[in-house]
Amino acid sequence: MKFLAKDIVRHLGRILQYVPVAIAFFLALSFWRMGFTEGAIITGLMGIGFILL
Repeated sequence: MKFLAKDIVRHLGRILQYVPVAIAFFLALSFWRMGFTEGAIITGLMGIGFILL
């Protein structure tokens, strides 16, 4: 597995740590657009929690 150098793995790890945050915020945005504000607030706070984690 010569193609997986340490720099590439480190770069992928840095990108993948923000994937749950992006999913949570897009889910919150979709809840907000549907009019379900309670779910949007909860999911947005979950995204903030993922950032702080």
